[in-house]
Parts: sequence; C-alpha cells; structure tokens
Amino acid sequence: MPNHCFNKLTISGLRESVDEFIKDRLDENCNIDFNLVHPMPKALEDVHTGWYELNGREVRLWREDRTTGHKTPVESDEVRALQMLYGVTNPRDWKVNNWGTKWNAYDHGDMDRGNHGLEHWAEFDFTTAWGPPKKWLQDLNKACPRLFLQLEFTVEGGQSMGSFAFEPLDDIDFHTIREHNLSLKEDK
Repeated sequence: MPNHCFNKLTISGLRESVDEFIKDRLDENCNIDFNLVHPMPKALEDVHTGWYELNGREVRLWREDRTTGHKTPVESDEVRALQMLYGVTNPRDWKVNNWGTKWNAYDHGDMDRGNHGLEHWAEFDFTTAWGPPKKWLQDLNKACPRLFLQLEFTVEGGQSMGSFAFEPLDDIDFHTIREHNLSLKEDK
C-alpha cells in the first residue's frame, strides 16, 4: 500500500484557456485524468507484473483479458519489443516514468472556480500514490502553454510537502491580464 499524496492543482489564465482545460483535460466528471494529457500506451494496458504460475510455469509478466480474465504469459520477444518501444515492460513502470506516480489520480474533490478581473482560475483536489505527479505536470505545462499551474502537495504522515509552479510557456494571456489589472488600479 502506498503513502497517499494529497494534491491541490490551481490553474489560472484567461477564461478561454481555463474553459479549454476543463473541456479537454478533465474526464466527464471534471476529474483529473493523467491519460488525457499523457496517455499510457494501449500495448501496456493489460500487462501485469509480479510472480504468477501459469500452466505450471512461473512468469513475471502476463496479460490478462479484462472481460474473460484469461491470462497469457508475455513472451521474451514481446518483452524486448515493449522495452524498445516504451523503455519499460509494464504499466506501473511506465506511469512512474511518465507521470511521476504509479497510479492515476484518485479520491477527487470538487472543482472550485473563480476570477479576479480577467484572470480566471480553477482548483482541483486529488490524491496520488507515493508523491506528486511532477512529470505529468511538466507535460501539462507543455499541453496548456497559456496557463499558470501551481501544485501544492503533502504526503501522508508528514513525510514531505511542497509546491511546484509553472509559468505559462506562452505569456500573451498574462500580458493582457496584467495590463487590464494595471488599468483598473489607475482608474481608482
């Protein structure tokens, strides 16, 4: 069982950019889904790792059909192919390498939204295993270059806490917001 990491993601930018994030980067329940930013390859989805006896033979990797439950070993040729294509042979390692955590986000809280002048924001609470999804956040920054991203996190048991912030890669929106906010101050 992992230590749970409690995360609060705040995104901010112009309304259109925040709305686009909500439409394109959240699941149908408005929850964070790492696959909507950096999808796990289909070839790894039904691969399991560990020790399992299959037809009298111990295997370390096997596929399990989701509908029938039928298990088949992943043979050495496929293991080499997965390693060459993805750098890993199983979903857990792929997720750690590409999201920074072994599971997708879970235990989602309600989304909160608001604005201050032209700057709109949304906050999302979710949990991850072991630590924050920093690698996923880096990919999110590239996928949503007009948003400011901040992730605050705490690992249960007080093991660690902190935050990451990513400035927009495309700063056009923030120049517009800053100019608007400055003009509001000058009007007072």
